[in-house]
Amino acid sequence: MTIFLGVLAVLIILGIIYLASIPGTYEIRVSKSLPADQDRIFDKIIDLESWPEWSPWLMHEPDCPLSYQGNVKEVGGSYSWDGERIG
Repeated sequence: MTIFLGVLAVLIILGIIYLASIPGTYEIRVSKSLPADQDRIFDKIIDLESWPEWSPWLMHEPDCPLSYQGNVKEVGGSYSWDGERIG
């Protein structure tokens, strides 16, 4: 019986040593490949008027009123929304 307790104690100590030696952080990476040309994707991202076609936020409320200010394909252009679900 004492040999069993000694082996059990050694296994527990080795387990604690192992757990103390592994890193305490982790990282999750997710990626997705799109079958499209980079220029085509970039044009969709910089054109704010095309965002309702692909934005996950605007998909929750497709009838959300949007308003655009300035040239939405250049620096300084912007848009705003006033939705019931997305704010």
